[in-house]
Parts: sequence; C-alpha cells; structure tokens
Amino acid sequence: MAEACCQVADHLGAQAIAVFTKTGASALLVAQRRPASKILAFTPNPAVSGRLSLVRGVGPVDVAPAKTVDERVERMDTALLRDKHASPGDIVVLCM
Repeated sequence: MAEACCQVADHLGAQAIAVFTKTGASALLVAQRRPASKILAFTPNPAVSGRLSLVRGVGPVDVAPAKTVDERVERMDTALLRDKHASPGDIVVLCM
C-alpha cells in the first residue's frame, strides 16, 4: 500500500500524501520510501503525533477521532486547508 501511494503521488505530482494512522505504522511505511511529496500523518492520538514529529519527511496533524471514512476525509480536508498544507485544487493522495 505504501509503495503504491508513493508511486501514485510521484506520477501525479501530488502536493502531499495524507496518511490516516492510529499507531503511526502506516506513516512510517510511507516515509521509508522517501517520496518527493510531503507526508501528512493524520492521527487522533497525541502520543503518536509526538513520535511522528521526529520522523524525517512526516508532518503530524492532530484530528478528532472519526467513526466513518467520510468523517475522516472531511476532517482531513478541513485540516489541509486550515493549516495551509494544501490549497483548493491541489492533488493529495490518500493512504488509508
């Protein structure tokens, strides 16, 4: 999954790769591939966010827990625009 996300991001010239993670493992797998796009790790766990802040190329983003995929995507979209990680029209690859 991580390799596929990185390849898609490189092919499309994505602004970012958004990874939803509870433990940080998914974000670490993506970071190991060193993609050109920045990696944004969306997590509801502050401890995971703190650990991911030490990983090269990963920007942790704290989000409230979501019950559905739609809620996750909505919160990600809001955080991307609010924190200026992306602008409307930018390409962002989702890793779930």
